[in-house]
Amino acid sequence: MSEIMDDYDTGKVLELMDEVIEAYESMIIDGEDKEARRENEIIRCQINAVKFSKDWVAGGGQTDLDGNRACLPW
Repeated sequence: MSEIMDDYDTGKVLELMDEVIEAYESMIIDGEDKEARRENEIIRCQINAVKFSKDWVAGGGQTDLDGNRACLPW
């Protein structure tokens, strides 16, 4: 994996991220009014951010051109 986290640590982090995703999903509210749509949009953005982070952790992270760990969205 990496010198920062061993496989056990990574597994625990991924489990925690799954719990965070579940918690956010439980916060989605019913309704089609403007406020409900806005709240749900924010929640879905948070879910997507955690999923992106989870993929980054599971993949061992990325490095920039100088070899430093980086989180590149592309």
